[in-house]
Formats: sequence, structure tokens, C-alpha cells
Amino acid sequence: MRIVGTTLLPGGELRLALVSLRDGRIEAVAPASTRLEERALRRASGVVRLRADEILAPAFIDVHCHGAGGGAADGGPDGLARMAGTLLAHGVGAFLATVMTAPIPALRTTALAVAERMADPVAAGSTVLGVHLEGPALSPVRSTGHDPSALVDPTALDAVLASEPAAWRAVRLVTLAPELPGGLELIRRLVPVGIFVSVGHTDAPAEVVSAAYAAGARSTTHLFNGMPPLLHRSPGPVGAALADAPFIELIADGVHVDRRILASIARAVGADRLIFVSDAVPLAGSRLRRVSVPGSSVVVRGATVVHPDGTLAGGRLLLDEIVGSAVRAGIPLSDALRAASENPAKMLGAVDRGAVKVGARADLVIVSLAGRLRRVIAAAA
Repeated sequence: MRIVGTTLLPGGELRLALVSLRDGRIEAVAPASTRLEERALRRASGVVRLRADEILAPAFIDVHCHGAGGGAADGGPDGLARMAGTLLAHGVGAFLATVMTAPIPALRTTALAVAERMADPVAAGSTVLGVHLEGPALSPVRSTGHDPSALVDPTALDAVLASEPAAWRAVRLVTLAPELPGGLELIRRLVPVGIFVSVGHTDAPAEVVSAAYAAGARSTTHLFNGMPPLLHRSPGPVGAALADAPFIELIADGVHVDRRILASIARAVGADRLIFVSDAVPLAGSRLRRVSVPGSSVVVRGATVVHPDGTLAGGRLLLDEIVGSAVRAGIPLSDALRAASENPAKMLGAVDRGAVKVGARADLVIVSLAGRLRRVIAAAA
């Protein structure tokens, strides 16, 4: 298969290119650098031609997604399959199965189920890259929506992960509060064994959060949410993340962060560090209005998904809709697409995803200039 049209190249450049696919991989990328080459590409025969208002980009990668289509990360094989199918239909080529704070045995069961799916060579739908443990090592004062009875200190989580490493082999990302006992030590232990750490649900002062990034923490979980606000003389986790974090998650749905400041925040973070996540709950991408989550339930109320007490419970939009929301809020299309593909791939060290480049998986999307998803091209199809 060969596709010609405006293409998002690594680093954010949009350029007319001829992209050749073979056996689920990108075989060649030939960008036009002169008017003569542009004319030649437009006349090429036997190719799929994009419309003038369409962009070819890498499929999206969601590193923070709890569920979709009625399926949940902790829903066993059937739930994972339903989740993966819905995500692929929404342009998400790969994801981390994200689980909220729960008793350790339940988290272990989820980790084993995800590992089993990862080992299945014929698993359909979006590719699960591993588990994101959003907890249980979270601050009790910043863990709204998580089961308080299942929270543990990083020291205890460290002991659990170290005691049975085979059971936790699918874990790729851990969100934790670094101010808790053993927080910095756990970061230093996880990084060398290939488990990334994100700072989140934290009440830490800025200096502790900066120390966490210095210790190897790689990302920031849903900036502004689950942390104290940014103050000019007490910048807290938000200020430390803006200054020091290698990557920063943002839920750009206009609900978790007000739409009026999304573009300003994106500029402050920078196009190379920004990662869009959905934080989607299982009812996203479905007609469901209410679902159960560990220790609670969530319900759709207007444009939001909330717990019974009215607090936000996660996202209702999936990443394709997040990209469109971001573009409508004034974030440049190329930056929005990189935040949903190239940057999460870099954060995870996934060198064969998230970019239209030779050798990468042929997981691609075609979007409009407004960021709306028009077609999904999956390597496994």
C-alpha cells in the first residue's frame, strides 16, 4: 500500500510525502522537497491519495486509559478485548491498561491478565503495551476517586513488586506521590528495571517533586488534577513539573483543564514534552451512562463523568476526541498530533511506534485539518 498526501513527520513537520507500507511496517517515506517532486508525487499511480484537508499521522498512544467501550483494564480478558477494539476504532494503536488503586491481589490479577494478552500473537484491536499502576502509592489528601482503604506507602509497594517480579512483568508505568515514605527510593529502584515513574496524586512541595524527576521520574500524571494549585510563591507539583519534568500529561478535554487556558499551558509545557491522555473510564466510547469502579461508581453528568459526590472521576472522551478538542482550543494541529503519538512513544521508549518513519509499525491515522479522525490504518489489518 502506498499513500500520498500531507504527512506528519518526526519532530512535527507537515510535508507532502509518499509513504509505502509492507507487511505491517513502513517501508519507505519519500517527502517532497521541491515543487518538481511535489508534482511527481501527486501524479504517482497506484496510490491512495489524501484529500487537501487531510493529514497522515501516527496512530495514537494512550498511556493513561482505564477503559473504553464498556471494557475495563481490570475487566479480565473479555474486558481488555472490548477496550482494545473500541480504542483502535478511535485511532488508538497502542495503550497502557491503567488501573486505579485497589487491593494488591486485585492489581496482581490485572497485571497477569494484561501479560497474557501481551503474549497473544493474534490479539485483535489496539495493542496493549503494559500496565499503568495509578496507585496505590498515592497521597491520602490528593487521591480523590481512589479507594482510600487500599492506599499504601511506596515502601510497601516496593516490597510487593520485588517479592514476585514475574507476576508484575507487565507493569510499565507507576504513578506515585514522591513525598510518601520510600517514594524517591522506589523511583530509583524502578527506573533501572525498565519501569517508568510518573509523579501524581501528590501533595509534595516543589523541591520534593523536582527531586523525583532528578531521581528518574519521567512524567507527570494529568497536570493540575490530583495536586495542589500553582501559586506564585509556592509552585508545588505544577511549577516543578513545568520546570523539570521530562514529559507532562494533559487531559485536554476542556473539563479537567479549562479550555480557555489549554493553549497557554501547551505552550508552557512545550511541543516536545506534552502528552495527551484520555484518563477514560469504561463508559467512554459507549452508550453507557453509569459504571462501577474500584470502591465507587461513576456516572455521566452533562459533559463530565463524576463520582456520587460530584468529583471528577475520569475522562469521557477518547484520544481522537481529545486531539479535536485541543485543536479547537487553539493548540496547533501538529503539536496536538505529536502529543497523542510521538511523545508518548518517546516517554515509553517505544522506538517502532509514534512516528511516520522507515521501520515503524504501520499503525496510522488520517485526520482532518480540524483534528477529526477520518480513517484508521492498522498494521495488523
